[in-house]
Amino acid sequence: MKSRTNTCFNRLLMAGTAAYAMLQFSTAAVAQRVTVMSQNFDGAVATDATMTYTGATPSAGVGIGGTSAINIENITGNNNSNPVTAITTSQIRVTGTAAAFFRFNLASVTLGNGGLDNNGSILVTVTLNNNQVTTLRITGANNGSAAWDYNTGTLTRAITAPGASLADVTILSNGSAGVVTINLPTGTYNFQASIQLTAPAKTALRIDNLVLDGGGQLLPVELASFTGIRQTSSVLLKWTTAQELNNDRFEVQRSAEGRDYQTIGTVQGKGTTSVATSYSFADAQPLSGSNYYRLRQVDFDGSVHYSPVVVVQGGKRQVLLTPNPAVSQLDVRFSGEAVQWRILNPVGQVLRKGAIAANATLNVSDLRPGAYFFEATADGQRSVQRFIKAE
Repeated sequence: MKSRTNTCFNRLLMAGTAAYAMLQFSTAAVAQRVTVMSQNFDGAVATDATMTYTGATPSAGVGIGGTSAINIENITGNNNSNPVTAITTSQIRVTGTAAAFFRFNLASVTLGNGGLDNNGSILVTVTLNNNQVTTLRITGANNGSAAWDYNTGTLTRAITAPGASLADVTILSNGSAGVVTINLPTGTYNFQASIQLTAPAKTALRIDNLVLDGGGQLLPVELASFTGIRQTSSVLLKWTTAQELNNDRFEVQRSAEGRDYQTIGTVQGKGTTSVATSYSFADAQPLSGSNYYRLRQVDFDGSVHYSPVVVVQGGKRQVLLTPNPAVSQLDVRFSGEAVQWRILNPVGQVLRKGAIAANATLNVSDLRPGAYFFEATADGQRSVQRFIKAE
């Protein structure tokens, strides 16, 4: 993979001596675009596409094709103390633009004359954004004995109102639900699921092959913020992740011109966590003039993701844009001599340019409503600020 990212846009993420970015890792430089994550309970090494979980330990020989699966058995002939087991997936960020779903295989196995009845259940809990909890309870009929294999029959439900529970499902004695699918909303949210199995008398309940299809992209690491501040003789970089999945390390990279980057340090990641985590790194010997910084995030399987670029420079020139949002006129105020200026769109295209004195008013009435960047350059120092053109 080439080390150059879409720097045309990323270079615009700066303001004076400190720069700030609040974005996910750049998808333009992702080694593997993760859209589906799964877990088959066979103990494979975790990768970007592995859905991690906590809870029950898999049992060998009871999964699809004789592999491992989550299994709970009640070998007794009564329902006075039905055994229970459960698993909970890691929290995963979904940024989908198409239909998303959570799916797993389910088997009900009779151990003699058993089967799923109203004393047993499969309770699926889906949590979105940490507080929107939706439950689906699957159970059997009174005095029922429903038994089926992993791939026999389907059960599909959809979450149309996050936080509202779905109606209970009763599987009759001749019924089955070998493939359970819960359709998820389209959009961006944190996803987490748990499955609890309660086995009735002389019955085993088993689940295998969890799958989450995000309908677009699943983010292994979500970068909440990335800042750089020039201090007396160094530059302090700070960043925070909202969540991490299989994150091995961050490599801090620096460039003098925003093209060729060199790694200047490494910070170990937290592996997998849904808790916000803060990091910092001090560049003790920054370059004179502009310093372009980015994070090269590396997963355990070697996949690479790049952060947006943060630019830190030593100039003290401050540019004030008012009003912001602007309708027809944009007042530009700054100290010092005349500057060269440019207005750029979000993809880095130059729409307008010129030179102005310390105080000037620009006509922006012909710009389309949206976000733009104003760049001012003088004496080799550059400042970029974002402004909004309103209707």
